[in-house]
Amino acid sequence: MINETELAKDYAEGIESFKKCRPLGGSFAGCRFVMPFAIGYARQLTVDQWPAFNELTDEEKFAAGMIHRILASHDIMGEYPRLRLPIYAFEYESKKLLASPLKRSLLQRKLTQESWDRVSPTVYHASNLVSEIKKEGIPVASSEVDTDSKGILVYRRPRQVGDDWFGARSWFGGAPRLGDLTWPRSAEGYPLHFVAQFDLAEIAAECGQTELPSEGSLAFFTGRASDEECAVIEIPPGVAEDFSEVPEGRSPFDEVGLEKPGMNDLLPFWPVGFMPYETDPSKIDSDCREALAKHGTPQFEHRSFTLSAAMILKGPDVPHWYRIAFYYRDSLLKRKMGIPARIAEIQQQIADTQEEEQKQKPDPLKLLFGVDVNYQIKCIEAIQRLQPAFDRHLAEVDALCEGRAPWSLMPEDEWQHLEALWRKTSEFYPITAPSDSKVSADLSLSEDMLRELPKADDPSYRELPAEVRDFIEHRQRPRPHWWYSAYLIEDAIKHIDEEDEPLPPAFEAFRAEVSLWVADHDPWQQMDEDDAERLAMIHRRCRDEFREIVSYRVPYSLDELETITVRLALAGDESVYAGLPEAARARVNRYCLLPTGGSNHQMFGIPLEMQANARLLNYDRHLLLQLTADDANFFDFNGCGNYQFWISPKELKQRKWEAVNITFECD
Repeated sequence: MINETELAKDYAEGIESFKKCRPLGGSFAGCRFVMPFAIGYARQLTVDQWPAFNELTDEEKFAAGMIHRILASHDIMGEYPRLRLPIYAFEYESKKLLASPLKRSLLQRKLTQESWDRVSPTVYHASNLVSEIKKEGIPVASSEVDTDSKGILVYRRPRQVGDDWFGARSWFGGAPRLGDLTWPRSAEGYPLHFVAQFDLAEIAAECGQTELPSEGSLAFFTGRASDEECAVIEIPPGVAEDFSEVPEGRSPFDEVGLEKPGMNDLLPFWPVGFMPYETDPSKIDSDCREALAKHGTPQFEHRSFTLSAAMILKGPDVPHWYRIAFYYRDSLLKRKMGIPARIAEIQQQIADTQEEEQKQKPDPLKLLFGVDVNYQIKCIEAIQRLQPAFDRHLAEVDALCEGRAPWSLMPEDEWQHLEALWRKTSEFYPITAPSDSKVSADLSLSEDMLRELPKADDPSYRELPAEVRDFIEHRQRPRPHWWYSAYLIEDAIKHIDEEDEPLPPAFEAFRAEVSLWVADHDPWQQMDEDDAERLAMIHRRCRDEFREIVSYRVPYSLDELETITVRLALAGDESVYAGLPEAARARVNRYCLLPTGGSNHQMFGIPLEMQANARLLNYDRHLLLQLTADDANFFDFNGCGNYQFWISPKELKQRKWEAVNITFECD
């Protein structure tokens, strides 16, 4: 729990911020008022009667501490099983309040009705938590959190030319190996979509003893998202070597939350691996990097970008020139030089807000858009506290640059040293930005440095070393294009049917022209420059000349079209995969083994929350499997959703897979 002195301070600031009309909501600092509000609400007191912290009972102090931890985004539900429902209800409502500030009436200096409608559920559920603790007494923390937080990460395996890709025993997509077992169907009789099959012996070997069986495999299927139908089938060991035949009649991909994988009828086949990890977002990247080292992958982290043709095919990574360290040093120096001005700016904001608060008739507008004084004071304190460490950090980067020629290559150990220094950048917030160093230096720092170099039409461009200019010009070469992208357009437009009126002759002639052009070409043959230009022209005609007819059927941009092609090539046959540039294959192996945005495919552990209803309804069940939105697998899930398979501890022990239920959520 939080230190009582700090809790008392934040509780008092919550009362003060509410009564003085300071900004509410939008951050933890803006939500401290929920603690006194909930306790006052539980006592049926008005705002003027809210008790001071030293007037609270032990139960109320404990409840204030729990509210404080939840507002600070700590996951405490597993610690107190008896309070799971009130904790979860409050967690769900508080996220809305944390996401955006509340509006006040400018004349009455009170919450507007719209704002009250937003804050009242939060206070209501917080007061329910207070009342439950006062009624039943202070709960004893359970060790259950230790098991709840332990999960099994499911990651895409890196691929090398020559791997037995389709011989994998655990995978996403493709077809299952069911042996003689029947393909599961929905209640309406249509075949479910297969999404994954995991070898239980592999899980046991990678993760040790779990609650799963230690042999055989589990195959996972899902139906329409709206129906929340699923199936989990246990396949005994050694009974299924061949892929099962996929039945006809499955519902469309988009009804299942999946993206149609080009012209394919199956999701791409991608082998997966497993590793145990604590489902703590602050530890996941470092845990993953260490675990993946044994698979020969030096980096294993969440990416902040989508897997696109432009990113994958952009050419080789920037060489590890010392110029990157110079660029980093200069950016840190700029931050250092800006510290006095930043502190002065914050001090002025504090002074303006305090001056306004002390007026007999303060301006409501200035109060509404004023700053949280206590928060800004803490920012100044943080800057002053962190500055010595920041100066040492800058000195360490400067030492790395000292005596070095900017365009000479860094030895690997010095590059790793720079990478480690870069990773620490966000630790110096608010001197640095909180988003600094969230991704590898190869993806951010190096690319930022490259973008800052003179352009070809700048006279100073010629002053760059020849090898640097050669690299820049190599990056600017046309990237490869495959005939599969042309087939995607041809397939999309040939299936456009006449509806209310005949299609225009010009469009009929256009699609006949496209069909004739693509005929007899190998989809995975690379185009020459002329054909690549014609592909771009055909795509432009689809989007411009025939926009009303083609509509959504052809991707809006050429890059989106080619991204589908690249994603399928990454999981395609050996010859197709080998045809990708080596730099592209290496980039995917390094950066694209996990989904975007910090969410995970996982078994067990703390589930990802979207609408919060799934976890609330399944609070007494295990998360058997979570599949989250992942562009590499064509797991679209409405762009940001997830499927979660749930099973009770008893049913898991009895291996009653027919009792598994599924939930689908998206933002």
